[in-house]
Amino acid sequence: MNAIPAGVTLLDVRGLHAGYGRSDVLHGIDVRIEQGRIASIIGANGAGKTTTLLAISGLLPVRAGSIEFSGARIDGRTAHAIVSSGVTQVPEGRLILSQMSVRENLELGAWTRHGRAAVDDDIEAMFARFPILRERAALAAGSLSGGEQQMLAIARGLMARPKLLLLDEPSLGLAPKLVAQIFGIIESLREEGQSILLVEQNARQALAISDYAYVMERGSVVREGPAGEVARDPAVISAYLG
Repeated sequence: MNAIPAGVTLLDVRGLHAGYGRSDVLHGIDVRIEQGRIASIIGANGAGKTTTLLAISGLLPVRAGSIEFSGARIDGRTAHAIVSSGVTQVPEGRLILSQMSVRENLELGAWTRHGRAAVDDDIEAMFARFPILRERAALAAGSLSGGEQQMLAIARGLMARPKLLLLDEPSLGLAPKLVAQIFGIIESLREEGQSILLVEQNARQALAISDYAYVMERGSVVREGPAGEVARDPAVISAYLG
């Protein structure tokens, strides 16, 4: 899917501070993601997980620290420039454009790209990956079920052909059967070489499919390591997996 060899650092976040108003939410966090891997960030509400993604995406100003992507600094760039560089975020709550059709949502996912034929080919690829979206292609996106909307949100993100996909709470509000389906989709993307930074409150599921994991508390990374090791940490088990 991407030309960067697996195992090579794709995203390197160092000493990141960001927040809202006069208050910092992130207090000097470090996050590193390798090409072709899934890294997850787990933690309670208010830990700073979504803030981290917003800062990486350029939707929230970086107050201190650096964000390097694919060997170049991206902190300080505009959000659309960061998308063009290869980073796409699938936001919490999906945020699909409910009055527009499923197909129009997919087309908007490719708004930074050029070449209509290639975009149409990728829409067909999304329909092959998510057959229900083909069935619903002409319907208003708001008429889809929660699980279908999450599939649309992921497909829309993939339409940008990202090198790095940021997923914010993809299982939020879904029934257990749909949660398993969404996590299966995420795993399949990794098998195809897609790099993913996953923010997820369902810590057990996130750790089960991730290669590496970060645990955040109050805007700081308090534990990190291979996901299997993090999942066996007694403190993590007590706080998030019990």
